[in-house]
Amino acid sequence: MQVTRAVQCLWAGLGASVISGITALTRMQFGSAEFWGSLVFFVVVNSITAGINLAIGKGWNWARILNIAITLIGVLVLSWVLFHLGVGIEPPLGMAISALSYGLSIVACTFLVTRPARAWFREMKNRA
Repeated sequence: MQVTRAVQCLWAGLGASVISGITALTRMQFGSAEFWGSLVFFVVVNSITAGINLAIGKGWNWARILNIAITLIGVLVLSWVLFHLGVGIEPPLGMAISALSYGLSIVACTFLVTRPARAWFREMKNRA
């Protein structure tokens, strides 16, 4: 149950991230180097995230650990950016969507470190 909720949060967070990315791309000049670079980065990062989400749902413990590490690093980087650059670096809607995405990732990580979730990953390892 904990892992199911975590995976649901991860997919919802990825959905929020996709919306945030699309809104960011709409503010760029289509065809510019910035647009294409951002688009490639957006597709690669979200594809990797989707792969990690799928692996967690299949019970692969390395994906759980990687997701927790990436989320912690992301929260630290976001905190540093907000502290040093301020809140005004992104429009309010983009900030709200990003906060939702990070919040869902943190909730998912919380679910993934519970005792029932750890037991489920051990059981899935033993089945393999």
